[in-house]
Amino acid sequence: MELIDTFFNWGILVRSFPILIRGLGNTILLGCAAIVFGTIAGLAICLVRLYAPKPLRRLATLYID
Repeated sequence: MELIDTFFNWGILVRSFPILIRGLGNTILLGCAAIVFGTIAGLAICLVRLYAPKPLRRLATLYID
């Protein structure tokens, strides 16, 4: 038994490879969604800080800082 066989079970890796690829796709999709929603939320908070009435501006500034 070689050292690599001690740490990697190639049979299990081959069987679980489709699941890992599906998980990679889900991770990429979740990351892209987080970027989009984070950008929208950041833009909304930025606009509130710039143009909203004073109490809302203070809340936005408090949240940002």
